Amino acid sequence: ALSQLKEKLMQVREFAVDLEHHAGRCYLGVTCTIQISTGATDYVVDALALHDALGDALRPAFTSPHITKVLHGCANDVLWLQRDFHVYL
Repeated sequence: ALSQLKEKLMQVREFAVDLEHHAGRCYLGVTCTIQISTGATDYVVDALALHDALGDALRPAFTSPHITKVLHGCANDVLWLQRDFHVYL
C-alpha cells in the first residue's frame, strides 16, 4: 500500500498534507499519523508502524519541484517531516 501511495503522489500535480504529533511525557515527541489528500483520494498513514519506510516512500514527491504541496499551519509539520523522516520540502 505504501508503494501505491508513492506512485500516486508522483502522478498528481498537487496534494495536501497534515501531520499529527504527540509530545506528552517526552522531550521531542513523535509523529503519529500523516494525512495526505490528492483531491481524489484521502490517505491516513500510520507513521508509528511505518516509520522506517516513510522517508523513502515520501521523499520523491515531497522534494519534487513539479508537485505543489499544500499545508496549513505547517511550521511544526515541516520540522517533524525533516526530523522524523528526513523528508524536505
